[in-house]
Amino acid sequence: MFIKIIVWISNYETICNFCRQHDMTIVLVLTLLLFSVAAARTVVLSVGNAQLESNVPTSLSELVQQCDTFCSSHAATQIGVLKHRCRWVVAGSLLEALPPETRATFLQRPANALQPTSRFLSSSSSASSSSSSISFTSTSTSTSSSSSSSSLSSSSLPPPASTAATPGFTSSSVSILFLLHDAHIDTVNGGLVGSIEVALGLHSLGYVVRIALLHQSTSFVKQHFPAAAPLLLSYTSFQADIMLKDNNWSVIVATYFPTVWMALEVAAAAAAAATVATTATPTSSLSSTLGSRVVYFAQDYEPLFQTLPAAASMAAALSYVVHSEQVHIVSYSPWVLSMVEKEHRAKGWKVDCHPRREEKIMWQQQQRDQQQQQQQRRRSVVVTAMIRPATPRRAPLQTLIALHRVMERFRQMDVQILVRTFGCTHSEMQALGESTWEARSVSQWWSSWTGQAWPWLTHVGRLNHTQVHHFFQQSDIFVDLSEWQAYGFSAQEAMMSGVVPVVVDNGGVRDFTDPGVNAMLVKDEDSAVDALEHLILHPDLVVKMQKAAKQKMSTKTRLKTAHSWNSFLSDILGEDVML
Repeated sequence: MFIKIIVWISNYETICNFCRQHDMTIVLVLTLLLFSVAAARTVVLSVGNAQLESNVPTSLSELVQQCDTFCSSHAATQIGVLKHRCRWVVAGSLLEALPPETRATFLQRPANALQPTSRFLSSSSSASSSSSSISFTSTSTSTSSSSSSSSLSSSSLPPPASTAATPGFTSSSVSILFLLHDAHIDTVNGGLVGSIEVALGLHSLGYVVRIALLHQSTSFVKQHFPAAAPLLLSYTSFQADIMLKDNNWSVIVATYFPTVWMALEVAAAAAAAATVATTATPTSSLSSTLGSRVVYFAQDYEPLFQTLPAAASMAAALSYVVHSEQVHIVSYSPWVLSMVEKEHRAKGWKVDCHPRREEKIMWQQQQRDQQQQQQQRRRSVVVTAMIRPATPRRAPLQTLIALHRVMERFRQMDVQILVRTFGCTHSEMQALGESTWEARSVSQWWSSWTGQAWPWLTHVGRLNHTQVHHFFQQSDIFVDLSEWQAYGFSAQEAMMSGVVPVVVDNGGVRDFTDPGVNAMLVKDEDSAVDALEHLILHPDLVVKMQKAAKQKMSTKTRLKTAHSWNSFLSDILGEDVML
């Protein structure tokens, strides 16, 4: 897929020659300016063998309309991408082709966007979109229409929530579909934990909840989240297995930027099905009465992801503003909400969050682990860190450098420090230690006769959720020097186990920490080293902060998170479903 800006002007050379011959310098300059502007207003987008040629969109609604019309006019085999991914792929690529100073105008939420209120939302009319000049051609021999594909025009989407309450509905009549990332899931991250924990919480309150995910991801999710197994709704083809099935969902929750576009498609399909219905039978379904609500559960500010290609990053930014008159943004991270408001003038709903628990295992191990902690504390201070070389913003090398500096400071003192790390494979850890001259110096792989890097620490590799809990329960201090974090699930889970986190104060960590009371918030590597030294030299303070950390996390539960979502759903549905 590639994009190029072109202009077809047959008499361009003739006019320029005429201006030169008649010494019409000013006219020549104006002519060049005119044609440069004309060129900048024409765009050709080639995706596979299909081609979109149109005027450069002047508004977000025009951009979305162009993508919608293009993707609805070509088969997936022509486009070269999965049908349900077409709109965000084309939209991101189209936006990437525009000048940087122009892009900003497409990434701001309009005045009629949905915004949180004290209780209910005000009814707002859909944004009117003017059709842009678009011509479609195909260089392939076959043409096909996608009449089965639902259009994402404003008229096809359900209206925003009304302030008028619809009596008689409870949580059991509200159905919620969570859309996980439409790629193979093989890693447990904060976004996955957050989504499934909310789904389980709402299910416990009586909501009808399903979690849609790619079929190849089912076994992995079942293995790591066995309680969620009954809620899983797997698909091989999103179009066939989700779009063409019963789409009578009250709420559709997107959890990653591609799924925002998928959620809009499901809502559009539901609206289209309701329009063509020939009978109006009484129903107790809230979605039948009010239409599907689209929610973007924003758990990170994804345009900052360093691994995303430029076009995907553009699509991630668009996900906060596309069909903003229909999409409700919700997050547990104040940092994410502030970033979305700063970059896109979009306000979202704040909900609660909690660390993932395994109550049975934790209670069974509590006494033994406390004894181990006491014995370990008499001998040494155990400092742990999560190292992820595959995620540069996690600052893996900087974290290890800080830990090594602390080790060196206390080398001549009568204090034993044990450094333990997890989060990546042993081979990844070894490769990090040999990656640069600075890494080689700190990893000291040359000092070991076996050539093994990091001989001064113990690396345990990747851990599952249960192992992480046990790992933390045998630790005193947890270090996370990530450049930024949307929230900080690892620090939360460490606190739940009575571990003092030392984390960078850049992200959502202030939502669950009290600096100096149950956590140490630092600015950089130097301040992190100072904080670690202060904690190590004051063991009584560590014990006090550990108790405070555990107490803080005892107030953050799945039930509390579920009730915060219950209030949010009551708000957007215009219905009091509070239990």
